[in-house]
Amino acid sequence: MKKKFLFLILIILIVLATVTFYNNISPQTHNDNNSFQQNSINTSQEAIDYLIEISLGTEFGQDQNKNQSTLIKWMKPEVVIKIHGDFNQALSDCLNQIISDFNNLSQTTKLSLNGERGDIDLYLVPKEQFSTIESNYVEDNDGFFWFNWDKNNVLTKATILINSNDSSRDKERCHLIREELTQSMGLAQDSYKYEDSIFYAPWTTSLTYADIDKEIIQLLYNSGLQPKMTEQEIRDHLVVKE
Repeated sequence: MKKKFLFLILIILIVLATVTFYNNISPQTHNDNNSFQQNSINTSQEAIDYLIEISLGTEFGQDQNKNQSTLIKWMKPEVVIKIHGDFNQALSDCLNQIISDFNNLSQTTKLSLNGERGDIDLYLVPKEQFSTIESNYVEDNDGFFWFNWDKNNVLTKATILINSNDSSRDKERCHLIREELTQSMGLAQDSYKYEDSIFYAPWTTSLTYADIDKEIIQLLYNSGLQPKMTEQEIRDHLVVKE
């Protein structure tokens, strides 16, 4: 009888120890999941303000689904570019450099080139052909983009038009390719705020991303921001570093 009693006590102690162990680890597991879902990163107030200025709305008032006041972005791990037209070596090198620069900044969505299909169709053609390729083309633009998104604000397709007239203007065309391609990733607005920014509204020929450009690309594609987020939701999600 004594042996049975001791055995019963042993079983009870094992059960209590097991319950205590799982109670101790459960809160940590729950906190880890919450941390993953939040996925906020530290950044500057300046970068948050510029992201909101550039990402909410579109350059030419595109109002598909009336969602201009909420975030629009690609959610695919790879966005494929198909080129149309005669890209000389200089412009091919330019495009490859832009893809490399963007991919070095984005952890979640990468750009790539493919000869057969494209999520983004990039045309290097005379400006006179622009309106026949994209009916939404706005006159007097040597570079132009137009994109489409679904009901969830996820980008699904984009068209980029670059003027091929005057073969001596490769530097200007390289600038336009960088600007229009980056805008077609969901950073669609122009700004008068930073002269060295690729999104600067007055005409420039900048061939690299400014530091502020790099920050907002990283915020859009590395911080867990989701399509349809409002300005306030973006601000609540991002943490300003002290």
